[in-house]
Amino acid sequence: FARAVQNPALKAWAGRDDRVREGRRAFLRRCELNSAAQRGDYSQGLEEREGAPAERALQAA
Repeated sequence: FARAVQNPALKAWAGRDDRVREGRRAFLRRCELNSAAQRGDYSQGLEEREGAPAERALQAA
């Protein structure tokens, strides 16, 4: 489970200081998708859609 959440974030971040925001965005997005799956609301269409809640969370940080 942890790798499923971490890998997209680590790939987006790539260890670069200038990519921290992208890593956070990928992490939040994956958390949102996992949450939808736990609620039974997941569909493949969610993978292609941009995540507005993740964007709002990053703007607040």
